[in-house]
Amino acid sequence: MERTPIRLVQHLHWRAGVGLAPAEAVELSAFPYEELVERLITDSATWAPIRIDLPSTTDYAYKNSKPGEQARFRKLNRAANDRANVRWCEAIASGKGALREKMALFWHGHFPAWSLWSVGTEQYLNLLREHALSDFGTMLKAVSRSAAMLRYLNSKKNVKDAPNENFAREVMELFTLGRGHYTEQDIKEGARAFTGWSFRMENAEFRILADKHDDGEKTFRGKTGRFGGEDILNMLLEDRQTAYFVCQRIHRWFVDPQTPNEDLVQRMADRFHASGHDIADLMRFVFLSPEFRSALGMRVKSPAELLLGLEKLIGVIYPTDADRIHFQRLLGQELLYPPSVAGWNEGRGWIDSGSLLMRLRLPSLLTDLPDPEDDEDERPDDDRTMGQMMMRRKQGEAAGARAICSITTAYQRLVQSVGVERLTEAVLQVDASPSLKAALVGASPEQAFVQVLSSPEYQLC
Repeated sequence: MERTPIRLVQHLHWRAGVGLAPAEAVELSAFPYEELVERLITDSATWAPIRIDLPSTTDYAYKNSKPGEQARFRKLNRAANDRANVRWCEAIASGKGALREKMALFWHGHFPAWSLWSVGTEQYLNLLREHALSDFGTMLKAVSRSAAMLRYLNSKKNVKDAPNENFAREVMELFTLGRGHYTEQDIKEGARAFTGWSFRMENAEFRILADKHDDGEKTFRGKTGRFGGEDILNMLLEDRQTAYFVCQRIHRWFVDPQTPNEDLVQRMADRFHASGHDIADLMRFVFLSPEFRSALGMRVKSPAELLLGLEKLIGVIYPTDADRIHFQRLLGQELLYPPSVAGWNEGRGWIDSGSLLMRLRLPSLLTDLPDPEDDEDERPDDDRTMGQMMMRRKQGEAAGARAICSITTAYQRLVQSVGVERLTEAVLQVDASPSLKAALVGASPEQAFVQVLSSPEYQLC
């Protein structure tokens, strides 16, 4: 049976998940590459929704409550949103249904939204996960009707006689066609079609308010009729430009963010459009393409990928949900709170002098190992203990000690399973630099592991 190179195994699982432990990569290298692709798709065929405890109220009750009660309700919702963040991170780091969760992370950047109301957050998160590998049309319609997106783009203010153009503009510019493939008149007429789209605050249920909907005749992209919002979405889906635009985004995220391969994007778009926008079929096509197989180490890991990959690799235990979210904020990517409707600045946009330093220190902050760049005797006390302080906050010394002990056990086991000499092959997607190779000479398993994870090479996948 044909074997798959270890580095190619890791490449596939970094792009379709958050990587593998070295021993897992070695084990899977015994199988043909095509079988590994099918396993990822098959293992992601089923899913279970993430459920959190939700505070609930109605629009009327909230608007008529006292300011202090409103502030308390918003605080409860923020805490519930944090729980949704943590539960999703746990699902991603578990490695179960890896491709579904990774695709949901991609769609979170393609359809960015956030909601003050946790009932909307839970609904939005589960829509991304449910439809992550189904068909793009179903996902587009589901997200467009979600309470989080309706609120984020001010759809409740989009009413007859006073259309709000936010959603109509973004659905064409960022979700389907891309800039330059629609007119201002399309935006105005599209906005009229989406008037009256709203939701119930208590359960995030979608509804169309008939008295606020413009049921008049509209002309959209050369067609005239009494169009509603779903008609507009169907026309956008029929346009091959939508398939092309989405495939551009997928190519940039999964294959090469720097150098678009126009031939591959065109082949992807042809297949995607012909299949009725079948996402799983498209991803199979991408992963099996020679262009994908040769694109090792061309992406900078997003903060979410970096953090969750380390969590999966060394078993990070956070004493509190706040600790996990604090690390996301330090690195600049808090899930379920995208910075704008355009999502996050991907690729090399993640790296500047400050963020790179934080990234390189991350393994030592999450463990009891010293930073390989620091002299333990000269490092300032506040710097040396920053990671431990974050891990122990609100839980006391014992909780932090338990977290560090479990991490120590994990990396010792992982390094010993493949040996220091195969560590860079099993963990890195690019060749180790001469300086990293020199640092590994004579290093103990623990030292070697933190050196590799703290290297610039580890930032790439």
